[in-house]
Amino acid sequence: MSAKRENHTPDSVYARIRDGKPMFPAAVSVEGKRMIFVSGQLAWDKDGNTVGKGDMRAQFEQVGQNLKNSLESAGASLEDVVKAVTYVTDI
Repeated sequence: MSAKRENHTPDSVYARIRDGKPMFPAAVSVEGKRMIFVSGQLAWDKDGNTVGKGDMRAQFEQVGQNLKNSLESAGASLEDVVKAVTYVTDI
């Protein structure tokens, strides 16, 4: 029996659309031993506008909100996160 894979892209997170659907999901859930994988998040609002140019705190808060929204769309929360990676290009 194969695992059930489901893509999740909430309306509150910006998504590039091609052929009527998101190019990349914000989160993916896999049934069986359920795990959710969240794609890399940027400091973009739901319309694709950059939030907090030059303000690392504002950018981090937007990324955190996008992560939270993506997890919730897959039935999870920030409490379920087991690993996060942060890339800082200019501290």
